Amino acid sequence: WIGPEKGVIHLALGAVVNAVWDLWGKVLGKPVWRIVADMTPEQYVECIDFRYITDAITPEEAVAMLKEVQGGKEKRIEEALSSKAVPAYTTSAGWLGYGQDKMKSLLRETLAQGYKHFKLKVGGSV
Repeated sequence: WIGPEKGVIHLALGAVVNAVWDLWGKVLGKPVWRIVADMTPEQYVECIDFRYITDAITPEEAVAMLKEVQGGKEKRIEEALSSKAVPAYTTSAGWLGYGQDKMKSLLRETLAQGYKHFKLKVGGSV
């Protein structure tokens, strides 16, 4: 996870940015997902650092794409809110170096918690 332009300072800054989003949500009394969902396409695009992606998409193209799907946004939000669960996965079930018995035990525990998807580390050369 740490590499060129992704050092400890970068990771720490990411934590600060996430904390600011959480604080914004607390101030507004909204979950962060709702703050983002309530943004206009222009406001949303203003939050994106396009420095390294303009060869794939420009801010103007991003705004245009978001405007195209604005019409169905509220319906999609209602559908998500009416759903009983959001698909998720856990990585706690398996890291490199865990033995077979430990893996089985952790997988049983996470299955009992309701997880159906797992991300596992299977080897250093894979």
